[in-house]
Amino acid sequence: MVQVQILMVTTQMIHCQVKERGSQFSCYITFVNGKNKVHERRELWDQLRQIHSIMQEAWLVIGDFNSVLSGNDRINGQPIHQAELVDFQDCIRDIGVGKLNRKGCQWSWCNKRDAGDRIYSNIDWAGKEQNCIYLYEQGKRVLEPKQIEQEFKGFFQSLLGTSASEIPCINIAIARDGHCLTKEQQQLLSAPVTMADIDMAVKELPNEKAPGMDGFPADIQDHIQDPHNKIEAGSGLNCGTLSGKKGLRQGDPMSPYLFVLVMEYLNRVLKKLKDNPDFNYHLKCSRNNITHKCFADDLIMCCRADRVSIRLAMDRFNHFSEVSSLKANMEKSVLYIAGVRKEFKEMILEEMQFTLGELPFKYLGVPLSSKKLTVQQCMPLIEKITARINCWTAKLLSYSGRLQLLKSVIFEMQTYWAQVFLLPKKILKLIISACRTFLWTGRVEPSRRALIT
Repeated sequence: MVQVQILMVTTQMIHCQVKERGSQFSCYITFVNGKNKVHERRELWDQLRQIHSIMQEAWLVIGDFNSVLSGNDRINGQPIHQAELVDFQDCIRDIGVGKLNRKGCQWSWCNKRDAGDRIYSNIDWAGKEQNCIYLYEQGKRVLEPKQIEQEFKGFFQSLLGTSASEIPCINIAIARDGHCLTKEQQQLLSAPVTMADIDMAVKELPNEKAPGMDGFPADIQDHIQDPHNKIEAGSGLNCGTLSGKKGLRQGDPMSPYLFVLVMEYLNRVLKKLKDNPDFNYHLKCSRNNITHKCFADDLIMCCRADRVSIRLAMDRFNHFSEVSSLKANMEKSVLYIAGVRKEFKEMILEEMQFTLGELPFKYLGVPLSSKKLTVQQCMPLIEKITARINCWTAKLLSYSGRLQLLKSVIFEMQTYWAQVFLLPKKILKLIISACRTFLWTGRVEPSRRALIT
């Protein structure tokens, strides 16, 4: 049972305090129903800032804001302009709330028209104060240092994992199907490690990274030797030492090399699909024998939309997961399927436990689509450029500094996209306009200042 006390009521929100009876837990919840027009919602943003200025406890903001937060939050309809986003984005940054993760449908609103005229958008949001830790299983807030310490220990002990008594062996035939080390290279890798090698490796570590010879980074040692400096402990909690059961410590110099070796085995495992006569390529991939694309840990697997081919691809990936202990995050795994019956699509989704994705989707920071990109789909590029210009460090630059930032950073963002797509003319004009305004005024908002005086 809870007790609700309404503290503020306006035309666009209801702010209240919620207390749990029988305990000391309490929090604040603000229910939002934003108005349709941009200038009318500015009153809402000011009210949220006012509440944040006096907020001392946990705070949840939830409801229909009637505003999108980025260019990816609407499909079809009128293009999203930066003026629609800036007020909402500034408010979220000022009040210090973070978006809550959600599951289910990607879109929270549509106009329910025919497929050609249908508009999808995300205008319903839920955000929580970022400086709060909760025990969700018990439904109460964690405040005591000992409880926080136990939560951290439990989380990282689960993250580090447990030791395995045995691990399935890789397929030697697959591992040898490709470039392999020569005898000389194998002998070099198996050569004994000397104390001189260890001493050189430790001394070459960055100063702010892993501990040095005495257990402290090099910059700490220099700091201690300075008689004018002193070391003060922070106010954080000391949770003790957590021993890992498997894997490598974060920042270990061996980590990138082992990752490359493991992903190379995945590459060879998936390439073996072409030798199976029951596997059918995707229509656009058969000429080049493409079964997958992989960059770091971003993987795309391609095949024809039939049950046998999908199962064969998943069996290969499951074999890789068993021998490497690297498993896919099912919450981030998406299935893109087209040209099949609705019943078959639902069967595959239920069997594979994937969520259904929609085109376009992002890969390596750019949207992938089967059609020419629209202005709306290219708006994330404008948002990235605007966000970089609005960064506080950019506001302190001189004219020559702004020019250098445009040449070395901003234009490179456009070049990265232009290497993949033909950008619409309107997007190019928006980029030029934002860069020209930033160069002359140091801001992104349009200015009527004369370019030459």
